[in-house]
Formats: sequence, C-alpha cells, structure tokens
Amino acid sequence: MVLDIVQIKDAVKALLERENHIAGNPRDLSQDLSARVKGVFKLHPQRFFIQGTQLPAVTIYTDRKSISPQTIATTQLAAKRKSVLTLFVAGVVWNPTMNTFDTDPADDDCERLLENVEEILRSEPQLKDLTDDNVNILWQMPTGVEYQNFSFGDEEGHYRVGLMTLDLTVFH
Repeated sequence: MVLDIVQIKDAVKALLERENHIAGNPRDLSQDLSARVKGVFKLHPQRFFIQGTQLPAVTIYTDRKSISPQTIATTQLAAKRKSVLTLFVAGVVWNPTMNTFDTDPADDDCERLLENVEEILRSEPQLKDLTDDNVNILWQMPTGVEYQNFSFGDEEGHYRVGLMTLDLTVFH
C-alpha cells in the first residue's frame, strides 16, 4: 500500500482549522495573537506566497519521506514499510502597523503562533479522527522550530516566519 501523503496533509490542515474557528477553545490557534489566523493552507511558501491580506496564516508542505523495510515478504508489494514523513508547518505573520521601537509585535505573534500550533498537534498524536483506517500513523511529533525574517526586494515591510518540522511515523 502506498502512503497517502495528501490525506495526511489534509488531516493536519483540518485539525488546525478546527482549532481556529472558536475563540476561547482550550486550544485556540489564534490565542494571544494581535489578529486571528485568517487561513490554513497547503502551499509551499517558496512557490506560492500567501497574500499579505491573508496573514497571519499557517501553511503545510513536505519535501521528504524516509522509508525502511519492516517485514520480509514474497513480493515487494506485500512487504510492510515504515516511513517517516517530514511535514513543515510554516506560520507567517506580517504586522504593517508597528508603532513601537522597543519590541517587535510580529516576532511575538510568530512565536505565539508556533507555540499554539505545537500544542494543537500534540493534542492529536495519531490524527485518528481525521484520517481513514488505511492511514496508520503511529505518532507525529514536532521536532523543532526555526524563526526567520524576510522581505521582498527593497520593501520595508518584513514578514516573520516560524518553520516547524513535524515528523510523522507511519506503517504501510
């Protein structure tokens, strides 16, 4: 059986969207941000950038999967495999109305957003209610976050990006 990567990304997206609709949820994606998250996407941010009017936002993408054999079988198709699918969850924040010189609210929002994402993901380690029975996620675990700044050309507006690495271990 092949690994349904699209379904797994859809499940992570659905989980984050579910936890963003109601302010005051125990796990709220937008908790303590200066503005509510406007969208959760499945776009690679280096290929399709999210418009400034849709920020803050979260996007999910992947660029790798490791595979190792787990059983010996009479055919390649019958053999079970263990895959570690690495997803990246990027939180993108832009604060165009910065009015202070001693702190950067966009940095604060980006850090809070990724902490909220981590808390939500840790609450659903197997994504059981969001995938069908053919997807056997043993566990998923955020393994690190990098924070970056970037701007376009000579523009003065700088975007803040938190890039979380999420490893999902799946038997298939």
